[in-house]
Amino acid sequence: MAPGTTRAERRRARTEAILDAAMAILLEEGSQALTMRRLAKELTITPGAMYRYFDGKDAILAGLGQRTLGRYARELNVREAAARQSAVDLDPMSGSLYVLVARVWHYFVLSLEDPAGWRLVNLFLVAPGQLVEDDQHARFMALVSVQLQRVAALADEAVASGALLPGRGLERALALFATLNGHLQFQKLARTSGLGFEPTHTVRVGLEGLLAGWGAPADTHAKAWAHLDNEFQAETGAPES
Repeated sequence: MAPGTTRAERRRARTEAILDAAMAILLEEGSQALTMRRLAKELTITPGAMYRYFDGKDAILAGLGQRTLGRYARELNVREAAARQSAVDLDPMSGSLYVLVARVWHYFVLSLEDPAGWRLVNLFLVAPGQLVEDDQHARFMALVSVQLQRVAALADEAVASGALLPGRGLERALALFATLNGHLQFQKLARTSGLGFEPTHTVRVGLEGLLAGWGAPADTHAKAWAHLDNEFQAETGAPES
């Protein structure tokens, strides 16, 4: 720690170091391997000192989940705000569809950039049992629900503009995330199976199919994706034309 740092800064740094070490153990060895004693050994501090930062394993797991989802939320909100500004160059139908696509596509890009964070979120969602106590589990699921509801609201905005036919926004959000997460699971398959496909292309095929099935006119659909191509062309993981 650099000279002159405050006590609060030192505490934040130690807290982040604990969460980083916990993330590595959790993803490499599973939740059973994650104990306060194991973490203390990894960080060369006493087990008792760990409790000055976290009450126990559940609190660490909850902290990991909240940190990861917090990052997703911040990044996605920034991308949506930028997309809304950029959408003024489009007609209302194409613009509303573009904002929806920009947010969900950025979730895919973020997950490719931080596969450990994506795996952590999915571990909370797919583990047979709860990883944390009921109240912490409920808080985590509430954060997930906020993201789903935001995409549902964007789908409803696309309906209001005429870009999509009427339908339940939440069902559409769930379908979009199922497509995104399914293709994120295909990364290893794409690298090692010899099937000759690229998930960043096939996920777009899936998203386009959903939007077309929900009534997006072909020209509106094309304008939204073309605008996304232009906005993301300089970034790693940009959608293919």
